[in-house]
Amino acid sequence: MLGPKEFFDSSYPYQIGGGNLPYITRNLDIKRFYTERAHDHGTPNAMGAIAIAKAIEILEALGRDRIAQYEHSLVEFTYTRLRLIPGVKLHIPGDNLAHVIPFDIDG
Repeated sequence: MLGPKEFFDSSYPYQIGGGNLPYITRNLDIKRFYTERAHDHGTPNAMGAIAIAKAIEILEALGRDRIAQYEHSLVEFTYTRLRLIPGVKLHIPGDNLAHVIPFDIDG
């Protein structure tokens, strides 16, 4: 959101969370902190960032070529098995398979 800080400070945020969470004292007074995050309605997804970093480490350790070879073997296996199913019409030849195998099923 963009606008004058005074305008936003004059009312409560429309979404609660992150840096704008009000606190209730023992006397049941609502206390707000008017910081630079007073209108930030969310908390950064730290766990998501950590998980992506770990996933990248694992993928780099495996190697892109190895992953691509395994993926291609799965595509070849799937294509070979689909050809054996009666009533399945494949829309691509088997000599140049990619990641998608378009097909139709009779009926």
